[in-house]
Amino acid sequence: METKRTARKFVDVRGAIITGVVVGIMVILLFIAHQWVWGALTLVLGGWITWHILTHIPTKDNHPVNRRDISAAETANHFQPLDWEPVQSAQDAETMLTAQLGDLGWHTVSGTVAISAPIQFVVEAADGTTKIVTAAGQIIADNRSDTHEEGK
Repeated sequence: METKRTARKFVDVRGAIITGVVVGIMVILLFIAHQWVWGALTLVLGGWITWHILTHIPTKDNHPVNRRDISAAETANHFQPLDWEPVQSAQDAETMLTAQLGDLGWHTVSGTVAISAPIQFVVEAADGTTKIVTAAGQIIADNRSDTHEEGK
């Protein structure tokens, strides 16, 4: 299972500029050669690639991205959330669920924040719906759900 980073610290602007310039030159050459359809398709595809480069969350920062590596890093950190993880406390988990799923009276279930890796917080809504939130920001369904993962 993979987790996603939520903070976008590094964006490859230089790569996007280079890609945009190369695509622009190709489009101009295709238009000069009266290849309107290929020029338009190149423009659309190049624009999409450039946009993807600007919005993609790179992993150059050497942060772990899978559950096993995150668990190992949290264990080495004495079972404390890592600096880059978006959920540092039970209140952060409640706030994240409120932002993503709405204000349903989310509260941390007493006695559920224990020493574990990956670090998990069990949060319950007023209607009894329970979600497990990892420190890495992954929301896992606990009950009343057909899936075992949400928020990917």
